[in-house]
This record gives sequence, C-alpha cells and structure tokens, in this order.
Amino acid sequence: MPAATVDMSGNRPSTREHHRPPPPLPFDVLLEVAARTDPATLVCFAAACKDLYRHIADGAFHRRLRLRHAGRFVPSLLHGHLLGNWDTDLRLVDTTTAEAATRTFSPGGGGGASASYMLPIAARDGLALIRLSDDRLRVFSPATGRSHTLPPRSTHDGGQYVLLVGDGVGGIVGRPFQVLNVKTVLTKTYGLQIQIFSSERGTWGPSTEVPTPVTQRTHWLQQLVKPLVVGDTVNWLYKSNNLHYIFTLHVGKAQVTLTKLPTSFDLACTIPFAMPRAQILLATASTSRNLMVLVANDDNISAWVQSDHTVRWKEQPQVIIEHEAFRRFAKPSQTIESRLGSFRLKWFGERSGIVIIGVPSLGCLFWLDLQTKEIVRWFPYSSATAFGLICPYEMDLSSWVPTLRKTF
Repeated sequence: MPAATVDMSGNRPSTREHHRPPPPLPFDVLLEVAARTDPATLVCFAAACKDLYRHIADGAFHRRLRLRHAGRFVPSLLHGHLLGNWDTDLRLVDTTTAEAATRTFSPGGGGGASASYMLPIAARDGLALIRLSDDRLRVFSPATGRSHTLPPRSTHDGGQYVLLVGDGVGGIVGRPFQVLNVKTVLTKTYGLQIQIFSSERGTWGPSTEVPTPVTQRTHWLQQLVKPLVVGDTVNWLYKSNNLHYIFTLHVGKAQVTLTKLPTSFDLACTIPFAMPRAQILLATASTSRNLMVLVANDDNISAWVQSDHTVRWKEQPQVIIEHEAFRRFAKPSQTIESRLGSFRLKWFGERSGIVIIGVPSLGCLFWLDLQTKEIVRWFPYSSATAFGLICPYEMDLSSWVPTLRKTF
C-alpha cells in the first residue's frame, strides 16, 4: 500500500486510496445486521431492494430474527383503513400515498353469483376478510390483487368470523391463512363451537366444541365487542351477571381460558346501566400478550391493563387521552359532545398500535397512537363512514411491500 504524503499545513492525505469508496458488505452480513435491528429498521431494509425484500419475506429468515425492542408497535405498518357500506364498493384509504388516496374495489370476481357490496369483517397482516352481499366470504390481498372466495359452510347457524394469517409466502392469495367461525353454545355447560377453513386444505373442517370454564347454566353469557388476535390466541370480552371476563381461545390447543376483569371495570361499564359496544375495545399494551381494555367514557378514553408477566389486571385504569385533546380539530361552529356514544372506538391495529376512533360531532375519524398517546392522523368522517364498517389495513414485517396495487 503506498504511503500517504502528508501536507505539513494540516491538509488531509492526498492519495487516491482516501477517495476510494469502501467495499460493499457481503449480502449475508447485511441479512445478519437486519436480523439484529429493531422492527422499524427491518422494514427499511425490506424496502431497500428486491433481493433484501425477498430474503426478509422468506420464512427461513424469520428463524434468524433477534430483533431489539421486538415488543414495540411499528406505526408505519399501518397502510390505511378499509371502509365498507351496504350501498357502496369497498374502499381503501391508502396512507402510503402522499394525499392518502382512496382506492375502490368492486365485488366482481371470485366465481359464483354477482354481489352488490363488500363489507370488511377483519384485516390482518396484509390480507382482508370480506363478506359479500350474498353472504359469501372472500379473502383478498390489496397489495397483490389476488383473492379467493371461500366455499359455503355446511350449516348457516350464525357465529363470528376470525381471520388468522400464517407465516411464509405462497398459496391462494400469497399467504397461508385460516378463517375461524366461532359461536357460543350451551349444552350441559357453555362452550365455543368452532369450525376452521384452511387455505392449505381448501375446505372447512368439522365443527368441534371446546368447553369453557363457565360451568353454571344459570350464568347468562353476552359477547361484547369484536375479537382480538394475539399470536395464536383469540380473545373476547364477555359479560355475565354484570361481571366481565376475557375468554382466550388457544387455537392450536383447542383450549379456552378465562380471566376476570377488576371490579372497577364492572362498575364503569354498568353505571349507566348499559354501555354501547362501540365504547369498549380490546387492545394490547405492546405486541406482547399483555391485554388491555379501552373504554370511552364521558370525558376521556381509559384503559384497564394486565400486569406485566401475569394475567392479573391492575385495579385502577389509566387515562389514555382526554376528550379535550380533540378540540383543536373542531371548527368554530362545532362542539364536542360529552356523552356516551360521542367517541366511537372502531378498531385496534395489532401491529401498529393505532386505535381508530370516530367522532361524529366533529365529522372526523382519528388515528390514536397507543405508545405516544397522541393523535397522529385524522380524516373526514362522512355519513357513509359513520354507519359503515371500518378496519385497519396493516402489513406484518414478512409481507411488507412499499406500494399497493389497484387491481383486485
């Protein structure tokens, strides 16, 4: 290596070696660095080039992940929200575009009879579960434009549908998935009747009944709010004789566990005597398994949270945000109503930690970041939005793509 000539005046060496760019890191080293970063940085790695994205999306790479702060939410994984009504096409407010453009998807395609509308039931990890006007179910990916209409179930006995998305790529819509139909049944005791559609099998499995810890037939169970998926579990809020419980279905084990919410929660939700379902929402304190229950009261949005490393609930709630924080979005002619129903908790983004809140009196739909407890975005809240169905459109780290396609 040639010796550098030194200018005694203090100038830097003048050899060509100084100006030569450093050699690029080997690709395996880049992947190792990516595997040991944090979730937000991993998203940036995936967006850098096609080769990095392909390797990061590979299920084999997931076993190498040693992410720092892996329990934190990543707000950038929320790419928008889906809006559906009974007289319109499905719409996606795509926040990856500069002006949050609205993309429209018609219900055509997928075979069978035509449908006049599509209602979003759930969206998770880049896929959406849609109910068509003729009661068919469809899973589709707005990112790839691929969709699959599920075959009808052998019985039409109601129940609630839950979408689960597996790891890896491939299959009918680009990701493996399951759709659960879950219904509360009462035979000798209370149980959950479950039937599962698997994209890998392409059919609905048999109905099975999973017993619950509620053994007394005299306890009337009322299911409140929409379910929350955390890992391989599905969680519901139930009410029985003015007491509130979290039912957790462990899908792989076909087992149900139960935890009781504290007395302070029972009092908050029974005085006044009835609280609309739109005022309660299940969420998590992070991407870990610690659950929280959000409640919109007269003057704030509060949360009851599970203690760290236990399933016990903290007795007193914490205030997430005061209603006064929304006042800066009001027009001079608008006032914030202080009554139940004035703040509607629409949905919780499980990857991003964003809560979607509707405030009809302000004509706005808000995104609330649970980590910072701050409002990060807001959108016009039309009558179609108010009476339609809304759910967040999130990606996970393995399926993240930088752009959305319009085709369906």
